[in-house]
Amino acid sequence: MSKNEIESLNDADLRSACKEAGIKCAPLSDFSRKYYKKKLSELAKNRMTVPKSEVLHTEKENLSKEELEKLPNSEFAALMEKYKMKKAPLTESSKKLFAKKIYLKMNNLEAMEWETDLHEITDENL
Repeated sequence: MSKNEIESLNDADLRSACKEAGIKCAPLSDFSRKYYKKKLSELAKNRMTVPKSEVLHTEKENLSKEELEKLPNSEFAALMEKYKMKKAPLTESSKKLFAKKIYLKMNNLEAMEWETDLHEITDENL
């Protein structure tokens, strides 16, 4: 939604746009109307610069583990957040491990038993 579209919203449309954006809308006054329009404008601006998680997911869901590893850290971190993985520093080696986990979660797969056992052994040795 463009800034001009946001500015031209009537009260009912402003309320529904706020609800859709996840903004709790209090009774509208001159002050609150300006406030909510500003919030919606900021969200619209951020959505233009940062890809939506749905778009990110559909674009990335067919990537291989190797392609996931090569993603920029910001996109990789967004995927980690989407799949509810703990935040951790992203290094070359950590991205390899996380890429494997993300790949498995994206494709609704489980790690093979021997992979899990090997992973536990290597964790113990570290």
